[in-house]
Amino acid sequence: MSVQPLGQGSLMTVNQQELANLGNPKGSPSGGTFVVESDQWLNPNTYQPKSTVKVAGEMKGRGNGFLVLKAREVVFNAPPVWEKWYYPVPPEWYDHDPNLKYWFTPPYFDPYRGGGRRGR
Repeated sequence: MSVQPLGQGSLMTVNQQELANLGNPKGSPSGGTFVVESDQWLNPNTYQPKSTVKVAGEMKGRGNGFLVLKAREVVFNAPPVWEKWYYPVPPEWYDHDPNLKYWFTPPYFDPYRGGGRRGR
């Protein structure tokens, strides 16, 4: 994804991806690359590569070899809180034991309730 200013709005280049039941992206990019033309100014510091967005709009045509989508709405999907604060998981949380590494990987581990090996 990349964002370029365009007067009052922005041009954003995105890769199409299939959506799961709850409307979140799943799998790898499935379709082509689109150019989204938005009347809103989209902050390039927020819309970083590998971010996910949902865009609703109308197909406007082709431009520079890409389909151009006139956006009605652009929704930024912020990463989950656990991913922001707890990823990657510090090895001290699972005593450097490779068998427990993925058990402790969020969202399965709750630092407030404890977890892992008890009764030590």
